[in-house]
Amino acid sequence: MIENKNDIELRSEKVRNIVGQIPPVLLRKGIAVISIVIIGVIIGSYFIPYPETLTMSVGLYSLPESEIVKASENGFIELNESGENVQKNQVLASLKANDSIIPIKSRSEGRLLINCHTQSFVNEGDILFSIVPENIRNVYGILLIPQEKINRIKLGQNVKIELMDFPAKSYGLIDGEVSKIYPIPDNDAGYKVEVQLKNGFISTNNYKFDYSPLIKSKATVFLSSESFLKRFINSIKRN
Repeated sequence: MIENKNDIELRSEKVRNIVGQIPPVLLRKGIAVISIVIIGVIIGSYFIPYPETLTMSVGLYSLPESEIVKASENGFIELNESGENVQKNQVLASLKANDSIIPIKSRSEGRLLINCHTQSFVNEGDILFSIVPENIRNVYGILLIPQEKINRIKLGQNVKIELMDFPAKSYGLIDGEVSKIYPIPDNDAGYKVEVQLKNGFISTNNYKFDYSPLIKSKATVFLSSESFLKRFINSIKRN
């Protein structure tokens, strides 16, 4: 009769001790592998860069400055027939408010961008038009940095700007750098920091954007490229 292996009882104490022990060679190899992995992680955390970034919305401005036309009162807007380009003091629309008709004129000349529909109701302060100068010399960005972060901002830091209506995977990003840090905080909004665009309004994918002062965008400021371990050590030193 063949006995089931599971029913075999190890009666010898020496046999039970041998079966329950881990071979010394395997133990030494396991400790060595774990030690190598830990040392590798420490070395990697010290030498491999780990970028620290700050991401926030950014305002884009032009030189000469673009004009933004807003509704002066609540009322109904009546657009005039006008081409893509407008001249200074040209009547762009009429605003009917409180039984009076208010003409809306341009204060500058350039490319007209319309932000409303004719016969639509608008509220006081709504943006109706923007007029972009034809010969823009420069486009730059303005960031508002919180007070607790301003000491991390340095001149020359790299900045990547993404236009919200243009996915970065398809259109690319705009390269910039911190060019000026204003010393006086803007009330509770934070410190004003200027970003100069390295290649103008051309993206990393060589796509040339049409500038608009109404375009929404966000910026990523690269505060540091130190490794994780170096950053940890420096934070201990600062504290």
